[in-house]
Amino acid sequence: QDGDVIVAAATSRARFSSRFASGTLPLAGVLLLGGCQTGPSPALGVPGSMVAGTATQPHVAPNRPVTFGSIIVCGSDSTPVTVTDVTLPSSTGGLRVSGFAIRPNPSGIGGAPVGMADAPLTSPLIGVDGVGPGPAAPCEAGGAGGSEVLVEVRRAAIDDGCAADGIDVHYVSGSDPTEAVLHIPLALAVGEGDAPCT
Repeated sequence: QDGDVIVAAATSRARFSSRFASGTLPLAGVLLLGGCQTGPSPALGVPGSMVAGTATQPHVAPNRPVTFGSIIVCGSDSTPVTVTDVTLPSSTGGLRVSGFAIRPNPSGIGGAPVGMADAPLTSPLIGVDGVGPGPAAPCEAGGAGGSEVLVEVRRAAIDDGCAADGIDVHYVSGSDPTEAVLHIPLALAVGEGDAPCT
């Protein structure tokens, strides 16, 4: 633990499910997840208590983009941190990351993080200014601050797209070019049925 930032693996499991046809579903406070830190320094972590979970987006045709958000990360107070990539350590059904973005936590300015959206990352409904690498802000007392990571995924196969092992957030800190990885145990499930990957 680094201050109030959790950098250890989560042990509890919860299940979250939503069908959302258009727009976004705010899940702030629900998908604030614990993570496991690897790499040279714990410069990136997650706020608060750790909860592993499954984010499910049913009724999605193959190759249709789905965006998952409300993944809040905390950068270091002393060293600038840049999120460089988001990957799936393993997946089935051809599920792959097709884009990612990082932005200041919208909760701190009266907005709401994106929970799950049946929409591409670049949709006006998502409301990101840019996609790809970006800075991770430090978290503040009381749950403010930090940055929201948004992940767009697609599944290529007719089978459900599942990433049961969660997501990896890659980053660099300060002037060190060595990439580190924050593993977040948020399983992703995308499919055409009511309960993909179950």
